[in-house]
Amino acid sequence: MWAAPSPLWGERSLWIRLPQQDIPPQPIILRFANDAFMEELLATLTHSPWRLSDWIAQPETWREPMSPPKPIAKTQAAPAVESLYEKLPPQHHPLAGQKPTSRADRMPAPLPYSVDGPPIKLFQAAHHRYYVVAASLITEACGYPDYSLNLSNSERVTFMVRALVPASNGGLDEYAFVSTPAGMAWEKAGPYKSSNSRKLIPGEEQLPLFPVAYQGICDHHRQIYSGLIPVGKREEWVKAPACSGNVGDEIAHPVPSVEGGMSHLKGIFQADVTEPWKALIDQAQYKKGQIGTGGNPFPNFGDIWDADKANADKEQAIRTARDQIQTGSWYVLLDLAKFLKEYLPDIWTAMVEASPQILTPVERSFYNLLSNTRPPQALVDAIASDQTSSYGESDIGETLLTALVAIAACENDLEKVVLPFDRTAPPDQWPDFLFPLADPDPALGINDLSNSTLVPSVLTSQGSQDAESLHEQLDALADLVDSLLPSQAIDPERVIQIGDLPLLDQRNARFVIRYAFERPNCGFLFPAIVSEPTRQIEMAPFFDPDAPARAIRIPLPVDISPAGLRKYKKNATFLISDMLCGKIKEIKKLTLADLVLSVLPWPFHKGLPDIGKTGPCSDDGVSLGMFCSLSIPIVTLCALILLIIIVSLFDMFFKWLPYLFICLPIPRFGGKE
Repeated sequence: MWAAPSPLWGERSLWIRLPQQDIPPQPIILRFANDAFMEELLATLTHSPWRLSDWIAQPETWREPMSPPKPIAKTQAAPAVESLYEKLPPQHHPLAGQKPTSRADRMPAPLPYSVDGPPIKLFQAAHHRYYVVAASLITEACGYPDYSLNLSNSERVTFMVRALVPASNGGLDEYAFVSTPAGMAWEKAGPYKSSNSRKLIPGEEQLPLFPVAYQGICDHHRQIYSGLIPVGKREEWVKAPACSGNVGDEIAHPVPSVEGGMSHLKGIFQADVTEPWKALIDQAQYKKGQIGTGGNPFPNFGDIWDADKANADKEQAIRTARDQIQTGSWYVLLDLAKFLKEYLPDIWTAMVEASPQILTPVERSFYNLLSNTRPPQALVDAIASDQTSSYGESDIGETLLTALVAIAACENDLEKVVLPFDRTAPPDQWPDFLFPLADPDPALGINDLSNSTLVPSVLTSQGSQDAESLHEQLDALADLVDSLLPSQAIDPERVIQIGDLPLLDQRNARFVIRYAFERPNCGFLFPAIVSEPTRQIEMAPFFDPDAPARAIRIPLPVDISPAGLRKYKKNATFLISDMLCGKIKEIKKLTLADLVLSVLPWPFHKGLPDIGKTGPCSDDGVSLGMFCSLSIPIVTLCALILLIIIVSLFDMFFKWLPYLFICLPIPRFGGKE
């Protein structure tokens, strides 16, 4: 049977137990605040095993930390030597005036908490905390000797982390973390502390244990089984979904959808198509407000108002925004085409072959929806009227269906393009047709692409619909696509990230730990022995306000003069790619004044200077980019200065500064000294 670690059993019996005596049946969690926690554990069991209770985990925060145990002192004398010591005359005592440690001083202390007490929060290794769970595997013979594993018969011991979830009857249900064909998920084991929960669930995650031996009374060797609790896996446990079906069967899988959830494929469609489409709509809406509708915003400056200059700046801003939105539109169309090709192959085949008669009535309605989706004529006329553009009216996609078929043929070029899109002189790798999914011109009104309310509009402006209503139409489009999707297995990586809702509450997730002893060669004749649960625990996320923090001190350069900074070795090297190198070289031509003037209204507004095509770093031959070398002290100094500037700006709005910076002066320290 499983029991608490044997050093914690007794009081006056010095770990020699008799049958029918009470022994705590739960494994114990030990807390260490030392990177050398294994050495600390071994030293405790070697020299003072009765003091193991000093390391039992207690509730703590960085403001009220747990009392640190006293340093381990080596054993003063063995019991036999201690008896001889007491028989010696006082004048012959080798340690006159020093009383050796008595047996009463070496009694195990009672457990400092109740197993049914409030949960304990465990912190991560990054917080300078380590937690080891410990228990003894014993037999019921007199004295409760340790059971020795028969490794030749594949006997093994492990521990499991179980989740606690509120039940409908007001109690708690215990869930095991199991492996399924679609990934890891939580499978219900039974009510908390019930006999059903003391069973090993097929496919359950089992973490390793290691034996630690120590010398008990009268040179009797005992051992406990310990395991490091991987608190860093909290995010994986908390984000895992519930599991449906029988875990031992192949049909077991994470629940694909619940109330308010979504199917796996619909999640992929939203991540690849509708959400980027929404981003383009929001970008166009923002550009509309930024560009304005024209006119003199400052009537008092009418004498110097240059209408031609203002209109030219407006047209340039619209052209630049259209190029950016068209670039995003091509990639959204490409992802939509790839989605239809992979998950709705019948519809895609009908689109390529222009044969809607092979589709079912429901699929044909979606086909017709794509074929009836056209750019509004107002947008076509506006694009065609741009005399500087290389694209005319005939180069604008006729329907969404034809645009999807055409974009599929451009996939290789779109994946390899290196130069930004410019409609005045487009590089060869960009498609030879236009089909924008939004437009930034504030003069264009809202126009539906078809009579169906499920198809969103290409444009967003001050018309009868706003961006929020267009988002709702895109959500309706996702629902329509979801109704056409088959139920099929997909990549588990995408399932976990998009498709499933987690079982546990992100804020109040609670766990317990159980031990398991298995004899697999005995089959069903000897089921696994599962221990009682530990005290309930919570696991702190990486950024937890109660978590302790390691002391990190970064000394900045003392001498910040040019002569002092040049002495530091340039040991931090940034490898900049060929494309990024070209972008940096062109951006260097811009100044802070250019950035400020570009966001001001007329008459202070001044467009950004033309920096040319930001392509590769060098046009001659093969270029790998460039290396930029800096010293770490200078990087740290610049980062600190920028941080102070940014936080000071934020403090104007959020009043954060008193909570972020606490600067304490160092006595008798100055820059000159």
